[in-house]
Amino acid sequence: MQLDIYAFDAGLIDGKNIYESINSQRFKNKFPKGLESTYLKAKQNGVRLGLWGGPDGFGDTLESAGNILQT
Repeated sequence: MQLDIYAFDAGLIDGKNIYESINSQRFKNKFPKGLESTYLKAKQNGVRLGLWGGPDGFGDTLESAGNILQT
């Protein structure tokens, strides 16, 4: 089986009543080296990465929704 895309759940970044970004301390604690090694392994295997968003989008404001993946 060959995966075309692997989609992370929004819980990768957000949590219950928590709307964050990849720059948050919570994310950095979970992934101290970021997602680069995951990305490189996926790329090596021809897999794209994605992020599955819930029906309410990301964040609790329009500004936070637009900043979720900004580095």
